[in-house]
Amino acid sequence: MKFPKNTRTIAGVACVILLLSLFATFLVNLTNQKSNSQTGFFKIYSINEPLSLPIQPCYSNGSYRITKIVLQKATLWFDSKSDSAISENFQVDQNAFLFMINGTIRNNYTPEEIITSSLQGVNYCTVGLDVRLYDTQGTFVNTLTRGTPLHGFELKLKSGEETYFEVPFVTSTRDVAYFEICIIYLEPLRLY
Repeated sequence: MKFPKNTRTIAGVACVILLLSLFATFLVNLTNQKSNSQTGFFKIYSINEPLSLPIQPCYSNGSYRITKIVLQKATLWFDSKSDSAISENFQVDQNAFLFMINGTIRNNYTPEEIITSSLQGVNYCTVGLDVRLYDTQGTFVNTLTRGTPLHGFELKLKSGEETYFEVPFVTSTRDVAYFEICIIYLEPLRLY
């Protein structure tokens, strides 16, 4: 069967475009791997789809309240060299390991929901996050202990605002597989 000349030309162009896009993807991945190995950070675990964060505590029946504070994406990194700019701010002993979680969080509460909950009429939320690390067996490894006694990490977000965060951890084990982020404080919203 013989195809018209136009069809063969279109198919040839499509093949060339496909090959070029595959090659470009390969180069981007190679550049990212080279960059990560030069900085010493290696990706361990990622959340790449928006996730509405629960507020603690979880109840004995396994239920919990979901908030309108959304984790847009987050990644757990391991610093294999422990000589990054981040490790300069933290004491990383010879037998310790440095991990970092970074990502973005978005406030999906409306201005009206925030203002009507606030006694002072503020238009932002103060979000206290509890960030925990777990090993491959699901055993708790470490949690963020900086900040106030009520919560480990705090962000202030207006309605619709999105912000970047970066949380470093020093652990006594290299066996860290994933993380969990929960809200333990959300002011001024009253969550019943």
